[in-house]
Amino acid sequence: MRSLKATLVSFSLLMLAIIPINAVKAQEAIYGWVPCSVLNVAPCIKSLAYVDEKGVRVEGKLSGRTREMTRNIALKNYKFTDYEWSLPGIKQPNGTDRMLLTAYHFPKNFPYCWLPDQDVKTCDYGVDQLIFDVTPSWWDSQPPPTRFENSDRDNLCGTKENPVVCIGPWSMNGDLSYEIVAKMPKGFDARMLIGEGASGELEFSTDISGDRSFKLLAKPAMKSFVWNLAQRPIFYKDAEKADLTLFDLDFFIQSSSASESQWFSKCDKGEGLSVWHNSSERSAPYWISSEQSLALNVSSLHKRMDGSLNVGVFQVQMPVTVAQCMWGVDLSKAATATISAVYGNGAAPEIITTSSKIEKGFYHLSANGFHYSSPTIKVKLTQTADTQVKEKPAETIQPIVKKKITIVCVKGKQTRKITSFQPKCPTGFKKA
Repeated sequence: MRSLKATLVSFSLLMLAIIPINAVKAQEAIYGWVPCSVLNVAPCIKSLAYVDEKGVRVEGKLSGRTREMTRNIALKNYKFTDYEWSLPGIKQPNGTDRMLLTAYHFPKNFPYCWLPDQDVKTCDYGVDQLIFDVTPSWWDSQPPPTRFENSDRDNLCGTKENPVVCIGPWSMNGDLSYEIVAKMPKGFDARMLIGEGASGELEFSTDISGDRSFKLLAKPAMKSFVWNLAQRPIFYKDAEKADLTLFDLDFFIQSSSASESQWFSKCDKGEGLSVWHNSSERSAPYWISSEQSLALNVSSLHKRMDGSLNVGVFQVQMPVTVAQCMWGVDLSKAATATISAVYGNGAAPEIITTSSKIEKGFYHLSANGFHYSSPTIKVKLTQTADTQVKEKPAETIQPIVKKKITIVCVKGKQTRKITSFQPKCPTGFKKA
């Protein structure tokens, strides 16, 4: 599954696609959620708040401003109404306390396409997820343009005929944790969250009317990006360092029927598994039966924008019942957690510093300090024989791994690298 923010070019296209439109007259298959205070019908956003370093929670309020937009999602345009929030007492890098929270549902059996002119038969129909993006508001102040050190000019976005400077998203205040509470669509059976951030604590609840809600307390992570442009085509793995490094937060909640959550379906005795990372691209989590390990393939730039090493973060929140089923351990007794980064170049695995805790029926495991480029993160829990539970660890869960392929496409003097599960050259380009 390709991340919706895998590269900055995707954000650039989204920003360029945001234009004024008429009010939405009919509900699209994909549409932006409104605050519950505006329309208390699921799905909707109940609240946006922050928690400071002292643990004080401050709830945000609507600023009173909205904008009508279109967004390009999976190669199609959809109508949105964005609501701006004010979070009193903090200052974001945009110079204000204003935030934007975009949320929508990408439903099951709806085509998720990622290549221009893609045959819909080759799109991914296994996506069933709630998508959330939290970012400082750009309505009053545009983020600074990207400076390209090894170029004689910075206006590399746009087209050759009409070049413009490259504007990325605002960085977030990375010292705070952000709390999002939302009602989910009726019938959406949430199981797993994949977050692009440093950490998160996820809880679910049901109100008296039967609506299912979640509450997430999450912290942004420092993430690095590279611009992949027609005037400067470069895949992030080929870049020496990042064009932009900033604090970022977004997340995706998978349903029980989504293809990405099937790896632990046989051990699904509790909801609320969440995995957090700060990579540019990642695989779906999967289970390696022969090693009794939970694995995640991650990939990002080797260096940040300032030239320092791009350091990885990784966190798992897992129901203790799932951990018991997967590894056959009793977490009420002594257990050892090992998280390693395996680089596949013959080098010994890098053991990552870890911390863990059990809270409210969940096992929290955090790790950081590994370096990018493209490691496989593996998690394993072990216990001495006399404290192991009687239940046999899962051995029949097979990994769901989609391998991406890179092809080179040419058109005259232009060259583009296309990386995807089923790469196809854009119109006018030929495979080299």
